Amino acid sequence: MAGSGTIKTLAALVVSLALGTCALIWMETAPARPIAPLPLQAVGEGETGAPLAVVESTDVRVPSGKWRHVVVHDAGRDGVAADDGCHFVIGSAATFGDGAIRATARWRNQSDGRHIVVPGYDFNADSIGVCVLADARSSAPTPQQTAALTQLVRQLQQSFRIPPASVYLHSDLGAPDCPGGRFPAEAFRAGLVRPSR
Repeated sequence: MAGSGTIKTLAALVVSLALGTCALIWMETAPARPIAPLPLQAVGEGETGAPLAVVESTDVRVPSGKWRHVVVHDAGRDGVAADDGCHFVIGSAATFGDGAIRATARWRNQSDGRHIVVPGYDFNADSIGVCVLADARSSAPTPQQTAALTQLVRQLQQSFRIPPASVYLHSDLGAPDCPGGRFPAEAFRAGLVRPSR
């Protein structure tokens, strides 16, 4: 027959386990949930408010933490589309639609860009290249192109937590005429997503 000391010890152990279990249940928090994706908005030829599937439509999974910057280009006087080097192209009336947004194979495959060279830092590895099909040296992008660019960049900022300080014009990083001087830089920067305080 067990001694009274053993019975008291077992009773104390059972009470301690019951209290510990109650304490753990009381302190339990809801499981961590991923941040819900923001609704995507598209700007296509003459439309607004449709889903911006172009950002979500990739052939491979978007690597976590890969995209840290956005670099904006224009096509220049030669009309180079930058299809091969940039991730997104904003169309013109002469191409696939004024203000229409197209993802290139680089975005769909989540490949590094080939749109910028900056000595000392590989911006191509973590920067999303966006090209507006306009020559902003001679004329400003159309209102549709500017609206599409702003909406796309805002969505990229929100989707990948890119602060406004990490959204660059190519000219900010050393290319003096890309985008050209008629690009509405101040209005574009004013439309970027600002961190909430």
